[in-house]
Amino acid sequence: MAIYAPLTPVFEDVAVVRVLVVEDDPLLRNMLSVKLSNSHCPHMFSNDGLQALDLAKQFDPQVIVLDLMLPGKDGFEVLAELKADEQVKATPVIIFSNKSGDNERSKAIELGASAYRIKAMTDLNELIAEVRRLAKSTAK
Repeated sequence: MAIYAPLTPVFEDVAVVRVLVVEDDPLLRNMLSVKLSNSHCPHMFSNDGLQALDLAKQFDPQVIVLDLMLPGKDGFEVLAELKADEQVKATPVIIFSNKSGDNERSKAIELGASAYRIKAMTDLNELIAEVRRLAKSTAK
């Protein structure tokens, strides 16, 4: 199920960054929604891996935040699909997971992730800063 967040007012000194978050934890989705809204980032959520590619094509995000442990399809499968699709393959993907092993990190980077953040070790302000940095670095 896709969850849409209302567009927030835009202030001239704040860059608007559209973000797709693929996350199945409702509490974390709520916290991210508040943080993204307060950061003036229009966003959409997918709560499973099955609809992530379709939502990415519809919403055209500037950055995707992707969990690895998802119902339907795991984050590695979703990442591979995103990076194989012509329409969205250039979109930066931040892996945001509690899987902290070197194997997971290496696999994600190999599949095309732009960044890898451990949920338990990442302040949401840091995640938003990473989103903004990646959006700025890939702006056309």
